[in-house]
Amino acid sequence: MAKRWSFIEDYIIGKFCEENEYEDIRNDLLDELVDRLTEAGFDSRCRDTVQRRAREFTYLFRGWDSPYITEQIN
Repeated sequence: MAKRWSFIEDYIIGKFCEENEYEDIRNDLLDELVDRLTEAGFDSRCRDTVQRRAREFTYLFRGWDSPYITEQIN
């Protein structure tokens, strides 16, 4: 079973997405986000998982339907 995201992890990711104006979190931005999570003591997530979570926040903030969430509902 997948490890649940904590409120603090979600806050860090959401704040980061907001600061970067909801850009697609890839490459340098992903490195910076992973570094922020690591500095806060959350270093157990793989990069792909962090990127997917950031993408979910970006979709949420833009008001778009997330392909991942839609897949989980159906």
